Amino acid sequence: MFLGNVIFDERKKQGLTQTELAAGICNQNIISRLEKHDAMPTLTVLLQLCLKLNLTLNDVFSDFASNANVEEHAVLVDLERDILLGQVGNVTAKFALITESQLKDNDQIIYTFLKGFLVIQSDPDTALFTMDKVLMLTQNDTYDIYTELAYLVKAKVYMTKQDLRRAGDYYGLIMQALQANLLISNAKSSELLFILKDIAAFYFASKDQVTTIKVSNRGIKLAQSKHVTYFVEYLYFYKVSCLTSTAPDFENQCRVGIAMATANGNNRIRQAIQSLLPRG
Repeated sequence: MFLGNVIFDERKKQGLTQTELAAGICNQNIISRLEKHDAMPTLTVLLQLCLKLNLTLNDVFSDFASNANVEEHAVLVDLERDILLGQVGNVTAKFALITESQLKDNDQIIYTFLKGFLVIQSDPDTALFTMDKVLMLTQNDTYDIYTELAYLVKAKVYMTKQDLRRAGDYYGLIMQALQANLLISNAKSSELLFILKDIAAFYFASKDQVTTIKVSNRGIKLAQSKHVTYFVEYLYFYKVSCLTSTAPDFENQCRVGIAMATANGNNRIRQAIQSLLPRG
């Protein structure tokens, strides 16, 4: 069945007009054209329509498996970005769009990782167990970013358990994997910077200033080379917190960190860096 037919049938079943379905999502004309097979919605519109009609992506692409896989992969990528950035408000609804049994191998890894990541605080033992599943799926491949992300989750769990030794072991494994370079083929900049931010936080808490500065500088350099700002304000904060106020370029580094925090809307870190600047 075509996408337009699925939307039409479900809309009628729920007693909605085209205008009612479109409300808050798109204009009525888009729904009309969609049901006439005269247009394809953007991914954002499609996700919102599915949520409103209580459909999964598998429902709307049941006869087109490849299309369903492409759309579900896009949803997973969006989910991961939101979760790593701490934007978890609509996560449950987005997960409901995904049919786990239909996922391909790589997407199954992402799905499993995200499920485990979300329960680090609420159910740490389940998070550990889920990361073991991720490592089985990646076969502990050092050059798979999800191996490193699974180690990261394990480290974060042991931090919540206040087991700093075991947390350090996992952070050490990640450091070894990233020692030579950051060229992990399936890694996105946001993932690498999230990892480096977390490692810097660990060594900062451990009062290892040399390693904190080293990791922070590596993350800052990566962000500059990729022209992105994910988590960069944290890296500047950890770095300048380990420097003395008389260190060369200290004030400039603080001001760059403040600018990054402002750009990313992170008022807490902006204020923390501002507090390090000499008064007067």
